[in-house]
Amino acid sequence: MREPLAALILAAGHSSRMGTLKPLLRFGNLTSLEQAVRRLQEGGVSDIRVVVGHAGATLRAALPDLPVRWITNPDPDRGMLSSVLAGVATLREERDAFLLLPADIPLVHPDTIAALLAEWRRHQPPPPVLYPLYRGKRGHPPLIATYCVTAQTPSPQPSPARGEGAREPVAGTSGALLAREGSERIPQCVTVTVPANPAAVTMPADTPGGLRTILRAWDSQARELAVDDPAILLDCDTPADYARLLELGGFGLA
Repeated sequence: MREPLAALILAAGHSSRMGTLKPLLRFGNLTSLEQAVRRLQEGGVSDIRVVVGHAGATLRAALPDLPVRWITNPDPDRGMLSSVLAGVATLREERDAFLLLPADIPLVHPDTIAALLAEWRRHQPPPPVLYPLYRGKRGHPPLIATYCVTAQTPSPQPSPARGEGAREPVAGTSGALLAREGSERIPQCVTVTVPANPAAVTMPADTPGGLRTILRAWDSQARELAVDDPAILLDCDTPADYARLLELGGFGLA
């Protein structure tokens, strides 16, 4: 049976505020990137693709057995949207939707991932965008229909009638953050280099407002899934952020 979903992990940034490569920060025996991949796998995602930029060679060398498909963004200085478009260009007709996760948000609980997949599959047709929601705030990873950012983009439909509640949050999942160590290694990696201007994508990488501009067009049909997972809101831009995530995940100070 064809698997309709994939995950894109964005790891093409400079990590300038952190002062070291954020995907290689340690959380127990795993790096940040390994944590993100493992949690996606445990949540039910088998097709995981990592978009890298300037530090791509370093990341691949540090994690040679990571069970992902590596994608090179040839122009990461154009911003995060350029990495999203590079990743989406490799999906083509292979996947109907993708989870989008920055590499510096590594501790999303697998139950959250599983709940997003189940909620997306529950709807026919599935929503164009499904956001995890914690205490009223949208977080990562959103589950985005591939057509939202490809050349074959259908026009957004009018907002549902009052009472249909397209954006009402629905009951979600709960559970403490994982703090387990160790990693299942699958020694198979594929590296893909994407052209600077993928023909499959209509939006230029320097679109004002970036990805938000794209997703805003679909907001009337987006859905939100309430989850008991604060990690969907917690990134790791600074050493203070890192310390907070270590504490939240039960890893202790590095």
